[in-house]
Amino acid sequence: MTDLAMVPLRLAFQGMDERTVKLFRMFLQGPCRKQAELVSDGQAADACLIDMDVQRATELLERERKIHPDRVRILLALNDCTSSPEEVFVKKPVQTESMLQAIRRVREILESRRSKEAERAKSEPDTIPLRTVAAVEKPDGSVSKVAALMDEQSFLSYLGVRDDIDPANPTQVAAVRYDPREYLQGCFESACALALSRQQALRVETPWKPLVVFPQTRRLWIDADDAQLRAACGLRINNLAHMDIGRAHAQTVKDLKVTPIDPSETPVDPERLIPLDAFLWKMAIWTSKGKIPVDISLEREIVLKHWPNLTRFLLIPHTMRIAALLCQGSHTVCEAAQSLGIRQQYVFAFVSAAHALRLIEQRPKRQADRVEAPPPRPEPERISFLGKILKHLRMS
Repeated sequence: MTDLAMVPLRLAFQGMDERTVKLFRMFLQGPCRKQAELVSDGQAADACLIDMDVQRATELLERERKIHPDRVRILLALNDCTSSPEEVFVKKPVQTESMLQAIRRVREILESRRSKEAERAKSEPDTIPLRTVAAVEKPDGSVSKVAALMDEQSFLSYLGVRDDIDPANPTQVAAVRYDPREYLQGCFESACALALSRQQALRVETPWKPLVVFPQTRRLWIDADDAQLRAACGLRINNLAHMDIGRAHAQTVKDLKVTPIDPSETPVDPERLIPLDAFLWKMAIWTSKGKIPVDISLEREIVLKHWPNLTRFLLIPHTMRIAALLCQGSHTVCEAAQSLGIRQQYVFAFVSAAHALRLIEQRPKRQADRVEAPPPRPEPERISFLGKILKHLRMS
C-alpha cells in the first residue's frame, strides 16, 4: 500500500438525512480510526457512499452511475445489491470491521487504477494515456502519429469530472463558462488569426513563450511539449509564473509583440512544426476542461459548418458521434448531450475545440411546431320561426 493509504478516503454520500450524516461522520472518526471521511463536495470525493434502503435509492444509484461512471461506490443495504466489480457492499447494520474492509477494498481499486495509468504513461511519450487512432507514412519512410484518442477514464482523470447542469439554473450555467481571452488560448488564437490575415510568417511574443506561425503552410512552432502546453493552458494569464514579455495582459492582437520573419532564414526543425488547426484544437480542449466558451449560447442551437480534419486532432470521448450529430442538424449543446446519452462536458469540450477553429454556427432555437387551430366554423344561420314556415312552403 502506498502512502496514500494514510490519507482519509473522501466519501461523497447519497440517501442520508442530516442526522444520519452526522452519526456516520462520528462513526468514521471514532471506531473507523479516521480511515475515511464524508465530504460535501462531490467533485473531490474518491468514492460514493449510498444508502440503498431509502425510498429513492435505485434512482440515486442510477444517477451516480451516470454522472460519475468511474467512481467507486460503497452500497449500504440489508442484502447485497452490487452489480459491478467496483461496487463494494456493506451489510446493515454497519459494523466497524465490515466498514474498514470496504475502505480497504476501495483503496485497492484506486491503487490498481493508478498502477495501470503509470504503466501506460511509461509506454507513451506523452503523459496522458492516448490510443493511436491513425498513422501516416512520411515521404522519408518514417511513421508519425496523426491522431490520438483519449478514453473516458483519461479524460476524467486529467481534465476533471463535471456534473451535468440544468441550463435553466444561472448558478450552474456560470460554473461551466470560461472566457478564452483570460487564458493563453485567446492569445494563441489572436496570433494565428493575425498571421493568417497578413499571410506573413510572424514571431509572436505571448505571455508565456514565443510562437512562430507560418500561415502559408498552416504550421507553427513553439518551444514546449504537450505536457508543458497542457499545464500552461490550465492557468489564467495572470497566474502564469513565467512571462516572456513585460505585460501580464497581452490578450488581444494589439497587446501582442509581433515581428515579421523570413521563413527561409528561420531555422526550425521540421519535425517540431505543428499543424495550426491541430494545435488550436487541443489547446481549446486543455483550456476548457469540459467547460464552454462564454460566447456560445446554451439557449441557441449550434451546427457544425463542416466536418473537421480529425485525422490530425486529439480526440476526446465520443468525438465522432458528436460531430455526426451536429453536422446532421442543429441542437443546443445540452440537447446534444442528452440525445447522445453522454456527459455534457464531452459536448462542451468538443464545441470549445470546434469553436476555436470557427466551425460552430449558432442559430435561434427552433420553436416547437405549433398545431394550427382549424378555422372557425361559421355559425349556423339563425332562422326565424316565420322563415322556417316559408321554407317549408317552398319545399312543398
